[in-house]
Amino acid sequence: YISWSHPPLRVLEEEQDRLASINSLPMFCFPDVDLVEQVRKMKTETYCFVFTDLQAQNKFGYCRRFLPAPKQNPPEKRFPVVYCMVTKLRSFETFSKIFDQVVELRDFSSAGAYSFLKALIEQNAPKPARSITVKYINAKIGNLVDIHVARVTADQRFEHVDLVHVLNKLGSKLLVEIFINLLVERKLLFVAECLSDLTTVIHSIMQLLYRYTGRASTFLCYLRR
Repeated sequence: YISWSHPPLRVLEEEQDRLASINSLPMFCFPDVDLVEQVRKMKTETYCFVFTDLQAQNKFGYCRRFLPAPKQNPPEKRFPVVYCMVTKLRSFETFSKIFDQVVELRDFSSAGAYSFLKALIEQNAPKPARSITVKYINAKIGNLVDIHVARVTADQRFEHVDLVHVLNKLGSKLLVEIFINLLVERKLLFVAECLSDLTTVIHSIMQLLYRYTGRASTFLCYLRR
């Protein structure tokens, strides 16, 4: 379920098409919803998906999944939480750094994290290789705080491309086989235990195919052992 959104869901009640699209987001944030369970510790994951709304417009959904801070000692079991930002902007590293700030604020106060997100969303996106300044009230110290949000590279297509990680995960032989199948426009199924690994591998492969304009379809799947 969605516990917080900006604009608030009640504001979108008259925009039924947009509201329907937003209400479907939890399925993208938790593609493994049948496997999600309460745990005492887990690895934080950052991943993204391509979201097509009812107007057939493609947007990127950037997600940070983490375990909220425990309320007692020893830590109790709890469900993971996902922050998701849907945008037309393609800039994985930028949103990854934004999520770092959000999670840090949330550990002290959810209101502080929401205040920062609201102030950020109301700003225009930074241009490539530029930054913007976000002003918001920090609930921890009670003062107005400035945070700089930057686009890391001038060419966002090559953000989050880690070829060493891809080679370690797939190996050179399998990587060559993947490219052979993509170039002859065969459908591929990628299976991973970790959404972060899946995102990194897919992004890297897509950028290695940059300027190739074939009609190959890539199907993604996330599974756990």
